[in-house]
Amino acid sequence: MKKKKLAIITSSEITVTSFLIDYINKLSDIYSITLILNIKDTNKFIKLFKNKDIDLIKLKIFREINYFQDIKALFSLIRVFYKNKYDGIFSITPKAGLLSMLSGFICRVKLRLHYFTGQVWVTRKGFQRIFLRNIDRLMGIMATDLLTDSKSQKKFLEDEKIIKKGRLQVLANGSICGVDTNQFSPNIELKEKIRNELGIPSDSILLLFLGRLNKDKGVLDLASAVEKLYLKKFNEKIHLLIIGPDEENIKRQVEIICEDFIQNIHFIDFTNEPEKFMAAADIFCLPSYREGFGMAALEAGACALPTVASRIYGLTDAISENETGLFHDPGDVEGIEKAILKLVDDKDLRLDMGAKGRERTKSLFEKSYVVSQFINYIDKIINEYYRKKNCNYFINRDIYKGFPATTNYNVK
Repeated sequence: MKKKKLAIITSSEITVTSFLIDYINKLSDIYSITLILNIKDTNKFIKLFKNKDIDLIKLKIFREINYFQDIKALFSLIRVFYKNKYDGIFSITPKAGLLSMLSGFICRVKLRLHYFTGQVWVTRKGFQRIFLRNIDRLMGIMATDLLTDSKSQKKFLEDEKIIKKGRLQVLANGSICGVDTNQFSPNIELKEKIRNELGIPSDSILLLFLGRLNKDKGVLDLASAVEKLYLKKFNEKIHLLIIGPDEENIKRQVEIICEDFIQNIHFIDFTNEPEKFMAAADIFCLPSYREGFGMAALEAGACALPTVASRIYGLTDAISENETGLFHDPGDVEGIEKAILKLVDDKDLRLDMGAKGRERTKSLFEKSYVVSQFINYIDKIINEYYRKKNCNYFINRDIYKGFPATTNYNVK
């Protein structure tokens, strides 16, 4: 039987490589998959999918607002959707969601699924906040199905009247794709190796931030807190490792804040192996002003790291307060400093929280479980659609090795 056709649309190659690889590989066993995204090296990228038969369409969808390019991308999507007659489209990231939900609505694509993973407008003010809020609301109206990656984000979107109650779903226990706890795990040998490469003494306390470098991520607040901490604890060997692409000249600002102990600050622009650096660290820091879920906090937990993080929606799902990490208010430099200091001074607390973080991640957010729930969800909505349309459709899910065996759907 001819495979049903699904298109997956995102503005970021990193989104696919970080979250969607397992989804795409599993879905492609049953569905005909097309990936639509902004990408440079297609040959290198397609090798990630284990020689699966996946179509790739390059389309310039940018994160930032660019009216001319956005309109051009919209018409390109309309042409693609009209030509290929997809049975369903799945979008993730805000710009991709707006363009694909709108073009999918115009082309009357049967199933239009958008995945909310965080709201850009939370930290904006004035007209820009109002405009971006209404973009999210419009996406919700045009989509036939909606997901979000945390219960607290679901409540936030409903309380803000962006999405009507009952429309949003959270799969499994949240998170986009869960964590492979075999990949993300404590590793003493790796810890020594990475520290030697970075010139960080084995007896020091290594703080780690991993993510995009911008003001919304709270990196400057973290730098200010570490400065205060360093001045108070100058005899302590405290190092800070910052990993991620610099979007707003953050690195230079951190260097100015921490100029008195710059030898203890380390930068890495990008890594596709975050688990190595998490294994090398002692405390993970995520002082963000907005997060959809905070996958990095889960990955750090799997590596047995306690987390110091902002008390915001998304992170309150990823971290269990006083069990796997400590919270502070967003932008509270003194709160960040106190939380870090508490973990620096109490090794037993640090190790206990780390152990509980790994246990919690394995129990609630293991990747195989989260991915299987998403596959089941896709099967369900497609099955329900074709049941309503009186179409014969057969879905065999037993081909997913390692997933729980489920009943085949044979719609008549």
